[in-house]
Amino acid sequence: VDRSDAVEALVQEATRELERRQLTVETILNRVQVRVGAADAADATIAQACSLISDSVPLHAVAAVSHALDETMVLQREGWGWVFHHYDGDNYGESYLIEEDERAVEVLDSFLRMQPWQPLAGDPDHIDNWETLAHAEEAQVVVEAAQRLTAAGIIHLVRSPLFTPEGDSHVSLLVPQPDKEAAEEALGISRRSLRQLKKEAQALAKTQNRQAELEVYEQLARIDPSNGAVHYNHGVVHLEMDHPEEALLCFLEAAAPTLGHLPEKPEPPRSRVGPGGVFAMLGIVARHLGGPPKTPGPDYLLDIDLQLQRLHERFGDRVDLLHGLAGLARWQADGARARDCYERILRLDENDEIARFQLAYLSASD
Repeated sequence: VDRSDAVEALVQEATRELERRQLTVETILNRVQVRVGAADAADATIAQACSLISDSVPLHAVAAVSHALDETMVLQREGWGWVFHHYDGDNYGESYLIEEDERAVEVLDSFLRMQPWQPLAGDPDHIDNWETLAHAEEAQVVVEAAQRLTAAGIIHLVRSPLFTPEGDSHVSLLVPQPDKEAAEEALGISRRSLRQLKKEAQALAKTQNRQAELEVYEQLARIDPSNGAVHYNHGVVHLEMDHPEEALLCFLEAAAPTLGHLPEKPEPPRSRVGPGGVFAMLGIVARHLGGPPKTPGPDYLLDIDLQLQRLHERFGDRVDLLHGLAGLARWQADGARARDCYERILRLDENDEIARFQLAYLSASD
């Protein structure tokens, strides 16, 4: 396909081998793999793969198309057009926003023929930098919000459980950061309503009405899903109501943004101060009344770590809890504790690829 850096003798040998097998480069390129949704991959031609781009495709449907060199383009249809997510092997690269079906077909065709496709796709974007507007297990809630954004002409993406860790069935609505304010306005989410709910939650924390407080945090978690302090406090209320399973999910959600972007060499936590850390050390459950910093600080994550350790004493070893503890141990540069957690995970599930990879990474970092 690209001979610019190839040794001529190797090119000639490859050409002879193709002739011997009665194959052409075009024939090989025309064999692609397509996976629609969670279905198994199937062989297809380039034309068949390109036929996936159609206005008859259901909104938010996802398909993955891979060529012979193990690059994959994940296609997702939204009300305003298409999102193309490019992967090299298992590594996510970037995403492209394409509004016209005709251009989407042209980009996919060029990609599968291993021809220059990036200029056709336009400027790249990175979905990890987008803002979360809604996050719920009830898909219809998110889908209805997406319909309102489509009507308002706002670019958005519905992220299905296909893109979340195993066991996480949440559906999320994402928008580019510059469009967040307009999207919130279109959905009727105002900073004023958020402030009012937070004030209501703080007032209820001083009462014994845990059910009312829980309902407020459930609202906050839906309309301010990127706020880790909301998820942390949501978990605290569940603990006080003796809902340990729900509390665990909230604490893992609160830690997820940081654990999903751990640096290769985590900075060790600084000495902790403030009511959250002190009360947690005394065994008293405390809420974080303010919002979290842009990058959650040590007090914030260390409190979550303490809560997860207590839940581990209650639940024992389980994969989701151990992954959370392992990530927090890595964040604190505690390689020994992280290794112990990953080894426990593999005893529960020997096929857990994340635990196996992280163990190898930790060993290589020693």
